[in-house]
Amino acid sequence: MPVSSHTLNRFTLSSILLLMNLWAVQSPARATMMPPLHSDHSLQPSLLIAQPTQPAARGQCRSLRKAAFIYRGRSFESGTLMRLDPDQVVTLAENTPVNGFIAIDNPEVGYIQAANLKPCNSTTPGNGSGVGLCRKIAAKEGLEIWMQPNSKDFLARLPYKSLVYLTEPPVVRQDTGDRIWVKLASPVPGWAIGSMKGITVLTPCT
Repeated sequence: MPVSSHTLNRFTLSSILLLMNLWAVQSPARATMMPPLHSDHSLQPSLLIAQPTQPAARGQCRSLRKAAFIYRGRSFESGTLMRLDPDQVVTLAENTPVNGFIAIDNPEVGYIQAANLKPCNSTTPGNGSGVGLCRKIAAKEGLEIWMQPNSKDFLARLPYKSLVYLTEPPVVRQDTGDRIWVKLASPVPGWAIGSMKGITVLTPCT
């Protein structure tokens, strides 16, 4: 007996509705079988890797492997502040470098390439100076370093509480103004006023 087109269409529609109902019933079960989605942390593998503990370095001294510049920022394009010679001493102002540069606050506040630094020798922190010849700048206005006593050749100004090292043996000169000049070995070789008119500019490091 031939099947009418109307009957066939009803049969097809019923089949589609049945299949949709079966899909809706099985969907929760199918969903439970799906693998769990990765968390956002999986997109950041660096967060899952334990970082090694870095020893505190702020306030420690380092010396230069070769001549270098102190920069205003953490890039060569930031501009230079001053030039340092090999074995000159700097004081770190932070524990770890960022983008290859580390902050320093002595002999100038700025940034320097961390790869060019080496530990200060316990007996010769730079240019032949000894640890016993370390001095701290006690003048709040800082310390000016000159090429020679009473000369007009200005070299650098170091900030308050910075460390400097005298030459070994110490070289001292007194001028007519009762100023005592001392020769520095590092961080900037030159001459500075150690005391004047009873005012102590440099004090022993503690």
